[in-house]
Amino acid sequence: MKENRTKKLLREGKTALGTFCYIPSPWVVEIAGLAGFDFAIIDLEHAGKDMQMVESMVLAAEVCSMTAIIRVPSADEKQILQVLETGAQGIMVPLVDSAETAARAVAAAKYPPEGSRGVCRSARAAQFGMSIPNFAEFARTTNDEMLVIALIEEKNGVRNIEEILKTGIDGVLLGPADLSASLGVMGDLEHPAVLKAIEDVTAAVLAHGTVWMGNLCFSPEDVERWFRKGHRFFSYGIDTLMLSRAYKAAAQGTRERIAKCEASVGSGERTSGRNVRVG
Repeated sequence: MKENRTKKLLREGKTALGTFCYIPSPWVVEIAGLAGFDFAIIDLEHAGKDMQMVESMVLAAEVCSMTAIIRVPSADEKQILQVLETGAQGIMVPLVDSAETAARAVAAAKYPPEGSRGVCRSARAAQFGMSIPNFAEFARTTNDEMLVIALIEEKNGVRNIEEILKTGIDGVLLGPADLSASLGVMGDLEHPAVLKAIEDVTAAVLAHGTVWMGNLCFSPEDVERWFRKGHRFFSYGIDTLMLSRAYKAAAQGTRERIAKCEASVGSGERTSGRNVRVG
């Protein structure tokens, strides 16, 4: 496996910036890479894609030297194996609420002896068989470069965070929207209960020392806010949301300008009409 750009940045104490890709298109991933993002989270939880599309999106990430991370629907071993065989360099597992769930995800993502990932030496992830002569070394390197991220977005995940951190995961990403729902304050991401949960998770991760802390942000100000609290990898926005906002701003701004032009033309026509002499 190639060097994991995101893991390299984090190991060096730097900050990694990525984005969620819901739209099933390699173009979106490539645009994100060309724009300067370090990783793309290809979503399979809220936006379904077939494996051929996932593989195309992984390839697009590789073109831009990005880390392709797949958000799987669950910690299911077969699902994780299938997405990793595309060559993805990481998985993100939603609704991690216990050490058992986290450990199952880590095991599924890594080859023995560190895990229980199924071995296929002819898949794309294994260089189509070209790694066979040195597969043991290849597997060791792959395990080392693999990025396993647990999404903490449920109150039990907050409660069990210290045990979750002991399972071998590489990072924790917060899901504030689901967290607000779990805490009974649906949609209020600034509610004291949500902020307290985020603070508790952050404190546990930073005290643990070997797991990276991340967050989902929607503005540069959000990134700065959580950076100052020790977060070091950020998923900035979602492609569908950014696209819809950009289109809406473009349409509204242009229609406002058109309305001004129409008003100006209308006023000019009335003025011109009053100044016309007949005979």
